Amino acid sequence: MGFSPRLIRRIQQRGTRGNIIKSLVELIKNADDAYDRLELKGEKTSGVIEVAYDQRNVTKGYSIKGFFVRDFGSGMSYDTAKSAYYGDENYGSDTSGETRNGAIGVGGKDCFFEMENCSILTVHGGSLTVITINTDSKNG
Repeated sequence: MGFSPRLIRRIQQRGTRGNIIKSLVELIKNADDAYDRLELKGEKTSGVIEVAYDQRNVTKGYSIKGFFVRDFGSGMSYDTAKSAYYGDENYGSDTSGETRNGAIGVGGKDCFFEMENCSILTVHGGSLTVITINTDSKNG
């Protein structure tokens, strides 16, 4: 049984509801999980998670133009990143692994709903993987 992009879009809308704060929370929890993976292997970590944003002037105040979340955790291998973010069958699959924050493995996907120009840079085992997230609020 397959799932239509419409259904996936509706599920994603419920996840973070297009709220930038909820999206940041999901990304920060993913960063925390990256440290958790290392700590489970007995490695010491700093636990540092950096968050920064760029704002722009709008008519009545400011709006966030862009942001990043950076950690120095375990990172994702190319294969892990590919299975987590690419392919029609991955949404709803538990890609969280055995981490303290991951429940069903969709928060790191839902947080990009209705965002533009999103990229994930991850380093694992000395190899850089760049993930480009293209979202379409009309089609999922």
